[in-house]
Amino acid sequence: MILYTNTYIIVLMYQGNKILFVDDDPNIVSLYSAVFTQSGFNFSIAQNGIQALEMATNQRPSLVLLDIMLPDLNGFDVLKRLKQNPETKNATVWMITNLAEQINKETARSLGASDYLVKASFTPNQVCEKIKNFFGETV
Repeated sequence: MILYTNTYIIVLMYQGNKILFVDDDPNIVSLYSAVFTQSGFNFSIAQNGIQALEMATNQRPSLVLLDIMLPDLNGFDVLKRLKQNPETKNATVWMITNLAEQINKETARSLGASDYLVKASFTPNQVCEKIKNFFGETV
């Protein structure tokens, strides 16, 4: 009963904060979907850059978790377009990728990413904790 109550409180706390998770790897999408659902996050999944841009414009997420390696537009192009669009420019964007090179981190920051997470360095549960901390600061 207490666990249900805690889960219910988490759902209420995060439901107003929408997350858009952008990744084309079905295994990563499945893994993060399960962890986000368990954490009570209100989230959507985009599996390519074009879909991400459309969903971001229509849904206006508070946080976008954006992979770099996507099948149509790469994550840098998506980030640039998100920040140029008046309807999405204020969304917080975190890059979440396997590319650990410093040049990619610098490029992401210069285009407006607020954070850069290397998938190999964070478990999905650790990413959820970062999200909870972020939403706690922005509520």
